Amino acid sequence: MTFERVPLDCFPETFSTAIELSSVALGGSIISVSDEFFAEAFHLLLVEPPPSLKGQFGPKGALYSGWESRRHNPTYDWCILKLGTTGSIFGFDVDTTHFNGNEAPQVSVQALYLPDGSLAPQSDDPRWSEILPRVDLGPSSRHLFKINPTTGVNYVKLNMYPDGGIARFRVYGLVAPVFPADASKQFDLAHVFSGGRVVFTSDQHFGVGSNLIIPGRGMSLILPVCGKDMGDGWETKRSRKSGHKDWAIIKLGDAGHLSHVVIDTAHFKGNFPESCELHALTSDELVPQDAPEDRWSVILPRTKLGPHREHSFQLENVDDVTFTHVRITIYPDGGIKRIRVFGRRTGTAATLTDTAVEENVGVNSPQPAVAPSVSSGPATGPGLLALPLTAEAFAPFGQVVQAYDDVNAVPAPRTTRVTDANQGTAKKFHKLAPIAASYPPGTGATAGLSVYRCQPTKIHPGGRVPVTVLERHPYTNQAFIPMGSSEELRDPASRYLVVVAKNGGDDRPDMKSLRAFVASAGQGIVYNTGVWHQPMTVLDKPMDLTCVETQIGNGDKSDCEILELDGSAGHYNSEKAGEAREGPIDPNLMNDLDCNFDLASPLEGHLLALPATTHPDPNSGIEIVNQLLLPHTTEFIEINTIEQAHDAIKSMKIRGAPAIASLAALAVASDLSRALQADPAPDFLSSPQALESHVSRHLAFLYTARPTAVNLGAATRRLTRTLQASVAAGKDARAIAYDLIAEGREIDAEDVSRNKQMSKWGGEWLLERVKASGQPGTGLNVMTVCNTGSLATSGYGTALGLITYLHETGVLNRAYFTQSTPYHQGSRLTAFELQTLGIPSTMLCDSMVGSLFQHNQIHAIAVGADRIARNGDTANKVGTYNAAVLAARHKIPFVVVAPISTVDLDIADGSAIPIEHRPPLEACLVRGALYPASVGAQGVKEQATVMVTPEGRDSEGVYNPSFDVTPAELITAIVTEKGVATKSDGATAFDLSSVV
Repeated sequence: MTFERVPLDCFPETFSTAIELSSVALGGSIISVSDEFFAEAFHLLLVEPPPSLKGQFGPKGALYSGWESRRHNPTYDWCILKLGTTGSIFGFDVDTTHFNGNEAPQVSVQALYLPDGSLAPQSDDPRWSEILPRVDLGPSSRHLFKINPTTGVNYVKLNMYPDGGIARFRVYGLVAPVFPADASKQFDLAHVFSGGRVVFTSDQHFGVGSNLIIPGRGMSLILPVCGKDMGDGWETKRSRKSGHKDWAIIKLGDAGHLSHVVIDTAHFKGNFPESCELHALTSDELVPQDAPEDRWSVILPRTKLGPHREHSFQLENVDDVTFTHVRITIYPDGGIKRIRVFGRRTGTAATLTDTAVEENVGVNSPQPAVAPSVSSGPATGPGLLALPLTAEAFAPFGQVVQAYDDVNAVPAPRTTRVTDANQGTAKKFHKLAPIAASYPPGTGATAGLSVYRCQPTKIHPGGRVPVTVLERHPYTNQAFIPMGSSEELRDPASRYLVVVAKNGGDDRPDMKSLRAFVASAGQGIVYNTGVWHQPMTVLDKPMDLTCVETQIGNGDKSDCEILELDGSAGHYNSEKAGEAREGPIDPNLMNDLDCNFDLASPLEGHLLALPATTHPDPNSGIEIVNQLLLPHTTEFIEINTIEQAHDAIKSMKIRGAPAIASLAALAVASDLSRALQADPAPDFLSSPQALESHVSRHLAFLYTARPTAVNLGAATRRLTRTLQASVAAGKDARAIAYDLIAEGREIDAEDVSRNKQMSKWGGEWLLERVKASGQPGTGLNVMTVCNTGSLATSGYGTALGLITYLHETGVLNRAYFTQSTPYHQGSRLTAFELQTLGIPSTMLCDSMVGSLFQHNQIHAIAVGADRIARNGDTANKVGTYNAAVLAARHKIPFVVVAPISTVDLDIADGSAIPIEHRPPLEACLVRGALYPASVGAQGVKEQATVMVTPEGRDSEGVYNPSFDVTPAELITAIVTEKGVATKSDGATAFDLSSVV
């Protein structure tokens, strides 16, 4: 096979428009590796360049950010990775930076394609095909190779001869795009999985433009709600000249009719762009950078942006026009996390569902679309989608009144004043909207408050809401503020529809400016004076709204002018796909028009559960979600001391073995970060010995918070090893502190990729087992115990991660979960996560498991673990053993999903696992929101703790263990990030050597 070495300075023209198919940002992952004794292979796929760890040593030797195997391999070492998506490969970057004297002398690369649902390939799979022959490498340098484009592949095997180290391995190529089978479906045409590419950026000083179109909203410490920082967005350098602007050009995955755009500024708070605009054109060129300006059509005029949020904007000038490229321009500079360009295909780009491509890449069946799709009719006429309400999108029509968790995320943060109020128990957001009136003198108009009790409007088939009336208030603005529940209205609506239009030149509504938004019950709106709007339209349930306005009160048109739309000239529909548009349309006949707005959310499927901890600033403290108050109240608790971290773990404010290990590690890192910045420095930084004593005492204290959780012990032991190695290396106290800080953050960050990997291992194993039994590999029902999702880990989850994986791959029918008393982690936390993720689910009492198994087909039980003994005996939330016994009776596979750190090889079996017993009182109490709901003065649902046992029972006669131990003989499989372990035939214990 031919190949070409590419000089490093030729990288831009060779690979700048390519996609890094192997990147973890796209979902690339390490599947298996022959040896990673000195440095783990997951480093190969990291986005950031390899840092120097010179002078740092661990138990096995010098530390490197890369993959390094043992010495003296008589053959070669190998690493198998799965690409983030199927694609055609045409190049590689094999980076040996910082490996000097221990670099890999030679490498070769093989590849193959396997359909989704297939078991991962082994190293000796005969289907591997060499795509890069054995090539020489040098020390501490990047090696670029270009090859002829391959057919579509999704697995790559990197061979290293004979052994050594590689820092990063990047696979470049083009995505095999995945489109909805229904051509009328709307989806993100710019998404990398749709074949989108960022082909030009004017500047990418701090963050590369290709980040704009990658999946999700970023990688989080605990859950990818919107990522942990701005590191994986597009960010330009500061401009110093008046009139400056930066821009990026995106080639869409296929030509299409565009509808709306989502611009995400997640984590860009002090550096978000002041405004942006969008242009589009049709071009056969890959990079139409030199196209005349008059060929670019404005599809979003210059519009202000806000910090740290998703902005949804309906596009203009897009009706019946096909575009291939979109240019986003930001003023004057700054950063954007993602851009999503929604529309429907009109082109003929090859897809994985095209026969020609199926033959080319070996696809056996059509692939599902990756990006969530939105149903809509043809993109003609005024915009019809009801988009999420934001202050920036609503600005042409009025103001949005709401509070913000992050005071740095308010609209116009330079001018919006936020202060503490109510003796420090509240934040006050000052004057988010004015009260304005311009009635002529002598009219007698006065300001006042009114209350509207609105009944829900009828939602027609296809999610359509007809608009038959528009009104305006010529001399006053008008505010509507949702009021929440009351004695008479116990279960109010959670959303309402807002439809607005500007006034036209003929003093009628300008239907081209018509916009629709969905507002939440936590958002109030203020219509500017003279803005046309639909009367208040609440959805699903009744809602009370307070109206703030000025009026005469005699029914005069000076107070309210109403325009009825009778629809006699035809109907203008915004329907779901497949519903026809009827009647002739004349935009100038707005007086004779019915409008229907599709309430399908363009962001459906993007909602994720809350993170267990946040640590946005390396030098700041930590915030955790108080899980005792979920799901009714979301309270963040600051963790600024080791004592506070211990209390949070001990009191169950944070729980889940991986999550508490992350908190402990971050607490140590945060404590040392503050110490390094203190002036004067604390005494424990005076010498390595003083620091060792200080840190060792804290680690021992943290371990006592939950001794059963082996992850916590593993984290404290790992930090202890780092501490001892740094002391032994002769480093000074400050250098040792920096080593511990880095190690603490690494403990936290590693968990997300591990969870995704073992969820995939477990999901694929279960699917294969179901198929082997003669059942179809779809419609799976899986039960879980307690909470093992993002709230219990650093992201994605363990057992709940397996369920999420099955849901994401389209084979899950329903998740079942137990309440998990007495703390109700299931009914509070798992229910919250499954509901937020949109996974169909059913809750059951702990005592109903047997009944469930008798009357329903359950394909597997998936649970997490707090500690796994050497023989496979597993300690987990009390109630797990009960479920395992019943599963064995009904011959249902019982699967434990837990990271390697949970396995305690020092314990032979479960009899040696210490079981924590909680205070008796905890089993006698139940806490939750009042029912019927009652909202307090701060707008928060009121909660209460009640005793469910007779008085006096709380002091004695209560058996309340936190955990029980499930014997290995009842466990079918144990899944770690290394793979799936099963027992040999007739065995009652596991050999965990293959997965540890």
